Order: sequence, then C-alpha cells, then structure tokens
Amino acid sequence: MTPNSMCKKLHSFILCTLIAPIQTLYPAQSYGTPITTTHPTPTPATNAESIVVYIHQTVRTVNNDADCNPAQWNTPEDACSCCLMRKKGKRGNKKSADAIIEECTKTTKQCTAQTIDNIKKQYGLASNGSTQDLFNRLEDNIVIKNMEVDKSLLGANGAFTENSLPKFLAQAYNEKKLKNIDFSKEACLKAKNLGTQGGYNTLQLFLITSTCHAGSASMYIIKEARNGIDEATKLKRIAEYPKMKELIAPNIVPGLPSIALPLAYFSYPDTKAVHYLAAMPAAKGKDLSTYITQFRDNQSAQNKELLNRAFTIVGKESANFYKRFGKKVVHGDFHSFNIFFDPITGHTTWIDAETMANSFDTPTGPAKDIVKLFYMPFCINSTFQQFRDLIKGIDLKTWFNIAVKNFVIGYKDTYKPQEQKQVVQELKKMFMDPFTITWVDFDEQQLNNVRKTYISPIFDELLKSM
Repeated sequence: MTPNSMCKKLHSFILCTLIAPIQTLYPAQSYGTPITTTHPTPTPATNAESIVVYIHQTVRTVNNDADCNPAQWNTPEDACSCCLMRKKGKRGNKKSADAIIEECTKTTKQCTAQTIDNIKKQYGLASNGSTQDLFNRLEDNIVIKNMEVDKSLLGANGAFTENSLPKFLAQAYNEKKLKNIDFSKEACLKAKNLGTQGGYNTLQLFLITSTCHAGSASMYIIKEARNGIDEATKLKRIAEYPKMKELIAPNIVPGLPSIALPLAYFSYPDTKAVHYLAAMPAAKGKDLSTYITQFRDNQSAQNKELLNRAFTIVGKESANFYKRFGKKVVHGDFHSFNIFFDPITGHTTWIDAETMANSFDTPTGPAKDIVKLFYMPFCINSTFQQFRDLIKGIDLKTWFNIAVKNFVIGYKDTYKPQEQKQVVQELKKMFMDPFTITWVDFDEQQLNNVRKTYISPIFDELLKSM
C-alpha cells in the first residue's frame, strides 16, 4: 500500500458517505492452472493500438503483429487466435471476418486453414460454420474494447462530462461492446461526476443510475484508472481464476464474500492520450469503516450490535474464502475501506481487489489480510491518519472485543467442532507474531502492549471455553 494507493482507497469511504442514501459504491492444494499474464512494454507509437486478450488461461497485452508470432504462444491455435483478435480489436476496424482471416493467413501468416478449423472446434463450432460466429466468440475474450469517440463529447484532459458519458455508454451497447441492457439507451442513463474524490490513481469517476428496465434503478461506477491496462489485466485474471467466477458481484454465494469486478473495459483516444475505463456494479451496503465511525460517534447498544454482527460475518466469509482457495489466495489490501457489509442480506463485498492477482503469482496466507485489517489503526504514518481516526475515542478493550473477538468467532465457526481449537490457535499466532506491511510503519512497543493487554486475553478466554 503506497501513499498514492492510499489516496485511491480513500475514495471508497468518501463515496460511501456521498451515495449512501441511494446505494453505496461497488464500486498445498491445486485448483487448476493459474492464469498468467505478460506485459510487453508499450511504446507511445503502439500504445493506441494495444489489445488485451485472454487466451487459454493467459491474459496478454498485444502491441504489434510480432506479439502474435507462434514462438510467443503455447500452440499454433493460440497464436492464430491472437492475430484474429488483434485485427478484430483494432480501433476503428471495419474489416469483415473473412478479410481478417485472409490477412492473418496470407499477410502475417500466423494462421492456417487448419488452425482456424481447430479454433472453431475449441468453441464448439462446425468447421464449415460461419466465420462471423467465430469472431463473436473471439470478441468476448478481447478484454479492453477499443472504441472511437466523438471528440466533441470530451472535456478537459479528454474526460467525459455528466452529459456526454451516457452517450458513450449507449454507443458501447449499440456496438455490442457492452451487453448489459442497463446501458441500452442514453435517455435512461444519468451520470454524476464524482470528480477528484477518486484519488491520485483515479482520473475519472462517475456514478451511473440506470432506469433502462422496469423495476428499481441500477447503480454503476465508471472509473478511469491511471494504470488502466495493468489494472484491467489483473482484474481479468481474477475473474477467470478457477472457482472465482461464481463469487463475482452481484452474485451471492451463502457464506462467501462477493468480489466486485468490472463487467466491461473500454479504451478511447483523445488528441494526446488513450484513456481506459472500467464499468462496474455498485456494491450493496456500506464500507466497514462507515459502521466503525457510526459506532465511534454514537456508542449505543444498537450500533455495537451491528458492528458485532458485521465482524462476525467478515470472519465467517473470509474463512470460507481462504478455504476455497487452499489458503493461498488473499485480497492483498484487506482493510475496512475495502470491505462492504450489507446488514439486510448479512453479506460482504470486497472491492479494489486487483491486489488479489499478486497472490496467484506468489501464494500467501490469510495472515497478510488479517494483520492489515486489525492493525492499520495503529500505524504511525501521517499518510494513514484516517485509520487511526476510525477508532479514536473507542475504549480499546471495547474495540477489540467487538472487532477481534467476533471476527475469530465467525472464522472458527466455519470449521468442524473438533478443528476449531487448532484454528483459534493458528489465528492467535497470526495476531501475536511480528509482521511488516509495505510502506506502513508501527511502534513495536505499542503493538506489543496492544497484543499483551487486549488481544492475548481474548484468545485465552476463547481457548479456555473450548
């Protein structure tokens, strides 16, 4: 967590406060082949034509024709798919499917008639089937949809306005680059510019309200990240990771968190740069820090019980998440601004999850998340003052009995009775062991006092009762 990334995280809290009245911001066991990613370094000349593709568990940024050479891919079919997707995904492409196939077979020579037949079979299509059907399947795996945009729709620095963004989203729907019917008509979309509240790493941030279908309005976040290609690549890897898809919001699997991921990515050029947008559903409820602040400012029995319940469910759903992935996949930036809790459904949604992809490459354990969630309020960096402010004025014994005790109870209760004592002992070790958090500093004497005075007695009491 860098200081700049913390600016990014703050937008969750600010947006929650702003949008709460309507619906808050989404914004040693194997589980299959890990999804890999490669990033050829783009140059200014090729950046406008970068295509991010997903082919057989690999997310790759393709900058030029050479990136689709067979030597760069595992199979001839993958190299051919790369060529077809690159040509199809190029901004402003108007070539027919047959013309693209001819270019990839005769010009770049990265496809043959046989590889194209084999790709059709991979998608369950007949070898004599429509080439357009093949391209419809391939287009779904072009991660970032490159679009042209009327420059008159853009304001300062190439950004959209509240009036022009609905036009762009409806254009994306009409071009079949955004398939959600909630974006089908400009007239039923309303944009609210959230401006600089996204922080350093967020260049554009809008709340979209859609009334394009009968029933209650739907809420979405449209966001431009400073490092759009990198973020989209990581989030696509997460979306395709084995056993992850059913957890993606708005899906709810009982006992497990939902993971807030974009439903689509776009790029468009202005006169100076290429912009990358993500469209994502809004998360239900409010971020955990809001409930903590609510209790801090009014320490009523009702607010305490709500916070007790929230931490119990965070413990339960995080335990089930870690078990689902062999205790090797973690959120990576697991703190109270990134965990949303909906008291109506009794369910959490995890946002800003791109750090999760790091644990695919370097498997880690739950301690990385747990330490950050409970110890950030004790960091000493002025940059992270908002974490200290969360619990300022709450008696520490009261705080830890609400937060740690209920989290541990929810966590252990996901295990069989005969396993729970060992689980609590393992959790105690996570809380009591020394740790480091990148870019964050602590007073070790203070931490040791906190562990000895407040945390250890909670675990001793729980273990004694078991």
